[in-house]
Amino acid sequence: MINIVRTNSENSDFISLVRSLDADLAIRDGEEHGFYSQFNKINSIKHVLLAYENGEAIGCGAIKEYSLAKMEVKRMFTHPDHRSKGIASKILRELETWAKELGYEKCILETGKKQPEAIHVYSKSGYKIVENYGQYAGVPNSVCFEKKLLLIFWTVLLSCWGCANEQENKLPQAKESTVVRIDTTTKDPLDTLASFKGKYPTEIKLLSYGPLSGRIKKLVGDYYFEFLRSHWQVEPPIEVENNIFTSSACEAHNCGATNAIIVYDLAAKKLSVGIKENGRARTWSELSEIPKAVRDWEIKP
Repeated sequence: MINIVRTNSENSDFISLVRSLDADLAIRDGEEHGFYSQFNKINSIKHVLLAYENGEAIGCGAIKEYSLAKMEVKRMFTHPDHRSKGIASKILRELETWAKELGYEKCILETGKKQPEAIHVYSKSGYKIVENYGQYAGVPNSVCFEKKLLLIFWTVLLSCWGCANEQENKLPQAKESTVVRIDTTTKDPLDTLASFKGKYPTEIKLLSYGPLSGRIKKLVGDYYFEFLRSHWQVEPPIEVENNIFTSSACEAHNCGATNAIIVYDLAAKKLSVGIKENGRARTWSELSEIPKAVRDWEIKP
């Protein structure tokens, strides 16, 4: 199973994959590599995705602001041993989603004519060739692409078009440009957690969702709730399987030692939390015993 996590350019796995990318590009670009490398620095990139399989980082991609309306896709790479699995396309889609959440209207990118695999991925993903922009203008080996993004706001509104009950379809804002539908008619406010499957916790401001944050704070106490919030940095998408909601995250550059998991049993209406602080695990549960998902997390190295 491929897991995509959000992080930034300080992540050591990202740095390692970028080294492999640059080594590959140095061979493909030849004498032109020096020109391109000056535009591919990874200092202070805030929006980075990593693809993991069985705990191994096998692919990456990033976006950085190019203008008020455009995000530029950067540092796309899949390890050679894991190509032809659709990983690059998956990363690209997730980058587009992230850009939409942040309110950008387009994604742009540059690749080289000596990278036919990349050109194929971008073309089949809906990107159109445009005139070379910025520093790539007039560079014969460069191919520039652009894709218009359908903002999440309009996507959600269209999906609710014709809904009769305005209160039922209330759209609270989860991020500056993200709208997430929450069913306010449910008897248990935490039943809405099931609708968050596949979303990123920060996308929906999970730890700021009152019904959940209040339950967590009551269960673990103020100190560990604040510890959880402050160390919730690198995260995979939320999972919901067999009526079990699971969300997890870790501290950047210290994932093995400091991490956390939140599990909510949608059938039993019970919450469980696990927190590792420098390798020491603590668990809490409203159930009579710690659920399997938390026990498995606890023994995971």
